[in-house]
Amino acid sequence: MAKWLASPKGYSARHLLSLAVPESVVYMTAKSAAIWNFNALTEPFGAIQALGELLQAGCLIGRSTPKWVANHWGLIIWKLAGMVRWQPDCLSRVWNPSNAVQQLKYRYEREFVCGHRSALKRILDSDCPSTMPMCLVIVGIIRPPAHSSPIKGCSPPSEVLELSDGWYKIKAHLDPVLVRVLKRGTLRVGFKLAISGASTEAPITDHSKSQQMEKRKKPAAKERGPCEEGVEEEMRLYLQGNATSRARWAESLGLRPRPWVANLSSLTPDGGKIPLMDILIVKVYPPTFVDQDGRMGRWELAQEKKLQVAWEVSRSSTYFSSPCRSRTIHPFSLEISFVHTCVRVERAGKRSR
Repeated sequence: MAKWLASPKGYSARHLLSLAVPESVVYMTAKSAAIWNFNALTEPFGAIQALGELLQAGCLIGRSTPKWVANHWGLIIWKLAGMVRWQPDCLSRVWNPSNAVQQLKYRYEREFVCGHRSALKRILDSDCPSTMPMCLVIVGIIRPPAHSSPIKGCSPPSEVLELSDGWYKIKAHLDPVLVRVLKRGTLRVGFKLAISGASTEAPITDHSKSQQMEKRKKPAAKERGPCEEGVEEEMRLYLQGNATSRARWAESLGLRPRPWVANLSSLTPDGGKIPLMDILIVKVYPPTFVDQDGRMGRWELAQEKKLQVAWEVSRSSTYFSSPCRSRTIHPFSLEISFVHTCVRVERAGKRSR
């Protein structure tokens, strides 16, 4: 697609409104798309009506649950609104309830009939490691309240990204590097991220250690009250700055066979691990030796060999000139004396008998 198409056109909101694009489509977000209803002739057409269409088409109620339909309905509406903003000429052909229902039927067939699962679905089902390289799109940014104060014993609230692979959504926590990038306005809704080495567990810090100790002190599931039994922790991703970067607009969402190559200019000391780097060796310098005391400075390999030979000669001369060398006993004499001692002991034993 990127080979024969240029970058997407940037239509302003005023230009789209002048082209008869509905205002709701121009300002559509992923949050408003989840509750969107088409204005049909008889009654509004939303996720509930789309579920009825799926059941009439023969879809199983155990698979096409209201939660499943609501998730895909919001992502489909958000995608169709983006297509209309990209190409306003396709408004009548794309923006209608029948097209949205057709998209739902296609996803039902891909997921439940063909058994194909997206990247986030496999991660949420614990069938794929979250460290795999993948491309996700930002569908929302959850910011903390402006005047919120940190609670005692809890970490201060920070920005959280809501990412999607086009099929499912997941929340992602950011490290200090990505938080700074987000506050500069470099990351916005609709941007694609190239992610590698993401984790589903929070990085170990002093605060996280204290939280783990508190979790151990909590009562078990059998000892909890009825209100706490149904509460489940939501799986989240934890991103690192050195392993996360902007992806091209034409990059397809989902898993990748290999991670993206990182540039030296994009790395930071507090950005975590580096997934992959392409380094070209331009020049190899000869080894250089340094004196720890700083008296000799630096010298090359040739001078080091001369110093090594001089040191070995001085060491050998000192060893052979030592007075202890004049009284050296040959190993053969030691063996003979040991045999004589054994014979004397044996003869002494015979005499005692």
